[in-house]
Parts: sequence; structure tokens; C-alpha cells
Amino acid sequence: MMLQNWGSSLRNPDSSSGTKPWGVAEQNNMLTQAMKYNAAFDGVFYHTNSVEFANYYSNMFNNAGITKIKFVITPAIK
Repeated sequence: MMLQNWGSSLRNPDSSSGTKPWGVAEQNNMLTQAMKYNAAFDGVFYHTNSVEFANYYSNMFNNAGITKIKFVITPAIK
């Protein structure tokens, strides 16, 4: 997941977009997808350029019992 700015991302619940219904829906979609991947695969890697995104969703996933997903920080190159 490449992000231009975590602060304004709809996947960030603290952003102005993240508090809107479509932002909340996207955050829930992230959790739902992770639960499906966790059940279906032995290990999954999410690539992102955002440490904040990785930290937030790592904590969310761990709190939900999702243990098979790891984040890889991949710098975005233009």
C-alpha cells in the first residue's frame, strides 16, 4: 500500500477522511481482508512506504488475533 501522506489517508482513522463513512468502511475492509488472508495462508506480506500505516495496522491486526501478516517497508521511488 503506497501512501502519499498517512496524515490525510482514508485508512488513517485520525484523518478528516478517515472519520467519514467511506473512510471507516475502508478501514473495516482492511481488517476483513486481513482476517481472510490470515485464515487462508501461512504467511502474508503487505508492502507499504508508510511506517505509520504499518504500525497502526500491525497493532490493529495483532489486537484482532491476526498473526500471519507482516509489513515490509518499501520506499516509494518516483
